[in-house]
Amino acid sequence: MEVSSKTQGEESSPPQALGTRREGMLERLKSPTPRWRRSVLVSIVSPFLGASLVPTVSAGKAARSAERMTLWEAINALAAQAPFSKPGVEGVLSLPLRPVEQPANPLFDFFDGAGLELQGGLIVSRVDLRIKKEDRGVGLLVLNLDGACIGLDDVRARHESLAITGLPRGGSAEEAMTFTSSQAWGKISFGFKERRPKCLAYVVLDTVPFPASNPR
Repeated sequence: MEVSSKTQGEESSPPQALGTRREGMLERLKSPTPRWRRSVLVSIVSPFLGASLVPTVSAGKAARSAERMTLWEAINALAAQAPFSKPGVEGVLSLPLRPVEQPANPLFDFFDGAGLELQGGLIVSRVDLRIKKEDRGVGLLVLNLDGACIGLDDVRARHESLAITGLPRGGSAEEAMTFTSSQAWGKISFGFKERRPKCLAYVVLDTVPFPASNPR
């Protein structure tokens, strides 16, 4: 069965009737309508409305952006499932990780991923997960960041007790000043590279096993 690209009566309707019908369709788009009905309605009226639908599409993109995690939500969710595992990290970040061969370090299994967009224009350009082969409770997770700038004040607002654990030596723009905070599950570090010293460049979550009665 073929469906005509024109609605019934379109050719015979006078311009005034078409204008009235268009205004009625716009009013229906503005009113609360179930999602499936909106989709059908948009597909019907789009030939008549043309550019009028652009604000609706833009609003949809904004809504999808708002559903992304913030960096702090991602960090909290990852820390909550320590010790790390490949399926666990993939589940939190909704990002597949691939195994990477590292012959120079046979003690760990390596996995990486890329291209995760967080709220506010922040990009996780690379995820680097390392898990010790003989002790799966020992692991390291690195989130390399790009895009929007997160400053040291933003970090301190969430981690007050920060110790300086690394200083640049002037040999490369990739060297970083590192601030570390101890956690019950291990420690978390924040690195600010010389190439962009006021913006957070990476986050390292380092989990180590310890007895429950003697946390480190």
